[in-house]
Order: sequence, then structure tokens, then C-alpha cells
Amino acid sequence: MAGWLDLQTDERDQAVGACALAAVFTVCAILTKVINDVTGVPTIWLGNGLLVGGLLALRPRWGVVMLVLSMFGDVMVDLFTGRSLKAMIVYPGLDLIETLLAVWIARRFWASSLRLKNIRDVISILAFACIPAVAIVGALAGLANVLFFGREFLISYRVWFFADLLGVCMTLPATMVILDPRHNRAFQRSLGEHMAFYGGLAGVVFLAFLQPTSPLSFLIFPALILATFRLGPRGAAFGAAVVAAVALPMTLQGAAPALLNDRWALVDRLQVLHLFIVTVFITSLAAALELSKQASLRRLLVRRDRIARAARAKALAANEAKGQFLANMSHEIRTPLNSILGFTRLLSDRQDLPSDVQRQLRLIDQSGESLLTVVNDVLDFSRMEAGQIELDIRPTDMRRLVEDALAIVACDALAKGLDLRLEYDGPVGQAHLIDDRRARQVLLNLLNNAIKFTAAGSVTLRLKIAPLKPGIDDIRVEVADTGVGIAPAAQENLFRRFSQADSSVSRSYGGSGLGLAICKGLMELVGGRIGVTSTLGQGSTFWIEGRARTTAASARAAEPPAAFDLTGVRLLLVDDHPMNREVGAALLTAAGCVVDTAESGEEAVALAAGKPYAAILMDVHMPGMDGLAATRVIRGLDGPAAHIPIIAMSADALPQHVAKCLEAGMVDHVAKPIRREDLFAKVGRWTAAESKSRAA
Repeated sequence: MAGWLDLQTDERDQAVGACALAAVFTVCAILTKVINDVTGVPTIWLGNGLLVGGLLALRPRWGVVMLVLSMFGDVMVDLFTGRSLKAMIVYPGLDLIETLLAVWIARRFWASSLRLKNIRDVISILAFACIPAVAIVGALAGLANVLFFGREFLISYRVWFFADLLGVCMTLPATMVILDPRHNRAFQRSLGEHMAFYGGLAGVVFLAFLQPTSPLSFLIFPALILATFRLGPRGAAFGAAVVAAVALPMTLQGAAPALLNDRWALVDRLQVLHLFIVTVFITSLAAALELSKQASLRRLLVRRDRIARAARAKALAANEAKGQFLANMSHEIRTPLNSILGFTRLLSDRQDLPSDVQRQLRLIDQSGESLLTVVNDVLDFSRMEAGQIELDIRPTDMRRLVEDALAIVACDALAKGLDLRLEYDGPVGQAHLIDDRRARQVLLNLLNNAIKFTAAGSVTLRLKIAPLKPGIDDIRVEVADTGVGIAPAAQENLFRRFSQADSSVSRSYGGSGLGLAICKGLMELVGGRIGVTSTLGQGSTFWIEGRARTTAASARAAEPPAAFDLTGVRLLLVDDHPMNREVGAALLTAAGCVVDTAESGEEAVALAAGKPYAAILMDVHMPGMDGLAATRVIRGLDGPAAHIPIIAMSADALPQHVAKCLEAGMVDHVAKPIRREDLFAKVGRWTAAESKSRAA
């Protein structure tokens, strides 16, 4: 509906423009005829510029309407003023030829853009379309005057050429900018302001011509420029029309301002006046077009900025939705994995199961760990893309770090019969400032890949540390295997997300294709590099290298988890999921704990207020009162219950989720699926700390 209304409005504007131009053309014909008859002096001819501008600015059908109405008005003026039949045919015919010729040339060379965007466009269309058309038709007019009216060719040609050309130079650009609404969007002013500017301009021109000895004529141009700056291209066009409407009759009446010599003949004064009007109009129009262009660029900039803001908001919303989706998926996958891995390890502890059942349980445990690795990789990559990876820089012994990494994968290498080797070249006992947790993550990824893709032979880890300059060492680690190798064409894609050497790799070996992309991102985060050299069928060597500062501080050794005696420790386990309660209670009971369970936040608050617990293990997502709300309520209780250590036990494992738990009053976080070593260590640490604080 809105589009139909816009179309109707546009058609109405076209019709009004066509009729208005025809009316102005008729008025110009009348004024020209009257001036010629009264003074005998040929004056500027404005009609052809109106016709050319109208045909270029209007749609074709409305241009034809304007042209027919204008020709009809011209003939009517000739009839009423008593012009001869010969003149009624010759001069309108020449005007029509000139108009069509100029339009044809303009459309021939400017078919893609018939808008006046700047003064260069104005000069181009006048120089290459209008001047040739006026010159050609002026010659035809000279011949017609010789043949039909007995006049001299040169005089006729000069009069036609200059009178017509000055008129075209003024009315053609004025018509095109007036009919182009795009020039005036930034210059929407009230009718009162328009009238005030045009009235003031008319007053300046009137006073300048009324007092010949006054220098007020020099104020005409500044007044017109002021109107141009406020009213835009239309203001320049209408302002020039106001100057002409006031100056022309006063000049005919004998008024001669400072810019016109009163001793000149009337015809000379009129020509100078016409040249002055055209000059000030073209100059002011140039300024107006530049202002219009700047306004258009500002609108474009504002529109693009608005689009960019909307796109950024959309991207942020999409990124937030992606993060929320990943968090939800992580939670939904970790929750059943907690039961799968928990019950699997409980069963594995039994000594009465047959060996084949034990083997099957180990396979279930390995599959669960593989799935957990995929989930962790996806979350790590998501955090990396969001710039949420934070480094924990501390003194680290690189040799001890790589030895620990080899110890972790030694069982897998032994199971496949692989020879696991370490080659070291560097100082002994030197500590470097790095994030040991992230470095271990990269090393384990490379070692696990090497073991996975090597069926027989060896996996060798080479560590080389060389001083670069005082206080800074170059560190290079290589993991070489004798495995399947990688084709050169596939090596380019190895470090891209969700990419592997070929499509058969995921079917044969499994994996998400994120591990190496995460390694690359972590290395870039610390200013390092990662790469590979490989020969198909002969093995691969993955390498990482970077720089690290040395430190005199002792390297922080990876301490084994402390062994806590949990016998008799009373705990409250809160979880709405019955399998999570069962597996958690079973693990803790096996460690000697006395465990009460609650399935809601409300029940947890009631139990915490009524019984003394050494610690509370609190799930976060629960219907009704969730774990965060329950923690806040418990912290507000009277007595010792307010100080019970509350440990989050949740599948929400992202840093922002852990931070929310700590903000709510929890003291620690255990991620599901639960590793019993982590669970026992944290429960033991906090219950021991609580016992010490109470004893003190």
C-alpha cells in the first residue's frame, strides 16, 4: 500500500512539473516578445533551456506532455502578438530541433546518469551537448533569416547564439536541480524562510539598481550565496530567477548600477546583465551542488553507520546465542556423561567382575572420555573466538613439563607397542614464565595425535632451549612420529577448525578436527608459532616455537593431589537429577563419607539449617530455587550454617559460570562429569580447612 501511494505521489509530481515547465516556457515567450517589441533589443531566450532540462529530468511521457504544451503555448503567443505565419513556423521549429538535438546528444553520452551531482556535470552537459546544438541550430537560424526574412547571416547567427546560449546556461541546470528531489533532502526549509531569503535578495538587487553610484551591487552575490547555503540547489536556481526578475525590468527602465556603465547602449547593458546573472547563478549552483553532495554523503554515512550498528548488534546477538547454545549443549552432554563415567568407574572398582566385563568397562570409560574431550575442545574454541582465554603465567620448568606430558600418554603408547622417547637440549633447572596449563594442553594434543596416527614404531618429543638475549630464551618443541604421514595438499588445512587430513581420517581415527586449531590459537595468543613437516607414509613432525622470559624464581612443580581422609565426613549432596545423586553419593560413600541428599534448593536450605554438615555439594540448575539462590539463602542463615563450605557441582564449566557460583557465595567448583580425584581433593581441602577454622 505504501509503495502504491509513493508511486501515485511520484506520478503527481511528474504531472505538476510538466505543466509548470510549460507554463514557465509560455511566460518566457511572452516576456521575450514584449521586450523585443517595446525596446527593439533582442534579449536572452530562456525557453530552450527549460525544454532540454524538462526532457532530461522528467519521465519520457511527461516530457512529451511538457513539450506539446510548450509548443502550443509558443504558437498561441505568436498568434496573439501578431507574428507572421512564416515566423510562427520557422522559430518554434528551430527551437524544437535544438531541444531534441541537445537531448539526443546528452542521452547518447550520459545515458547512465542524467543527474547534476556537481559543477563538472553542469559544465560537461553544457559544453558537449548544448553548445554544439546551439551552434548548429544557430547556423540554421542564420540561413532561415537570410532566406525568409532578408537579414544578415552573421548578425542573425550572433544574436541567436549568444541569446540562446546564455538562456540555456541558466535555465537548463536550474530546471534539472529543481525537478530532482534528491538534491533538496538536506535543505528542507519552511515557506516563510524561503520567502524571507528571496525577499531579502530582491531588496538587495532593487537597492543596487536604484542607486547607480552605490556599491550595493557587490552585495548581490553574497546575498545569493547565503540563500544557496540555506536553501540548496533550488535556492540557487530560484535566487537567480529573483535577481533576473528584478534586474531586467529595472535595466530596461534605464537603471544602471555600478556594474553597468550608464553610457553603454541598452543592448550592451542587457548582454552584460545577462552574463552577470548567468555567472552568479553558475557560481552559486556550484557551491549548492557541493553542499548537496556533502549532505548526501553524510546521510549515506549515517545510514551505513546505522546498518553497521544493526549488523554488529545482530552479530553480537548471534554470538551470544551461539555461546548460550554451546553452554546448553555442554550442560546437556555433561549431565548424562557424569552418570556414564561415574557408574563405569564404580563398577571398575569391583573385584568380582570377569575380565571381559572389565575390558568392556574400560572401553566405555575411554569412549566417555573421548566424548568429553570433544565437548571441551568445542568450548575452548568458542572461548578463543570470543577472546575469553586468559593466561596464567608462572615459573615453569619446561623439562619437567614435557616429562609430565609424556608420563600422561605413556600408557596409551605402551598399549600400542610404541617406543616413547625424549630428547632434550638446554639448561638444567631453568624456570621460564609461561602458562604451564595451556602449554601442557598443546603438548598433550600433539602427543595424543602422534600416538593415534602411529600404528608401529616410535613417538619422539624433542625439546630445545637456546638463549636469544639476556633474560629471554627461544623454546622449540617437536613431536615426531613414524605414522601414516600427511599429503602436502592436506597440510594446509590441518590448523583450520573442523579440518583433518582427509574425510577418511574421522571415520578411521575419530576426532572433531578442533585440536590443532586450538593449538594454533593458543600459540598465536602467546606470540608463538606452530607448524608441521610430513611425508606421506613416513611419519610427521609437528613443532611449536616461541620465546619465554627466564626467572630466578623456583619452578612451580605439579604437586600430586593431597590424600585426605574423608572417613566420617558428613556431606549434603544437592541435585535434582536422581542418577547424579546416586552416582555422587556412591562415590563419596565409597570414600567413607556420610552423605545426605536433597533434590531441590528448598530442601537443601531446610537440611542445612537443621543439621551440621562439613560441606555442601550444590548443583546449579534446579527447578524452583536453583543452586545459586539456595546458596545465598544459606549464607543468610544464623549460626554456623551460614559458614558451611558450598562447592558447586555443575555441568556448567565455562569461566563465566564458575564466576557466578563464586559471586553467589560458593567456595569452589567441580565440573561434571566428575573426576573422583578432583572431587575428593576439593572436598578434603575444604572440610579440612573448615575443621581447622572451627578448632581455632
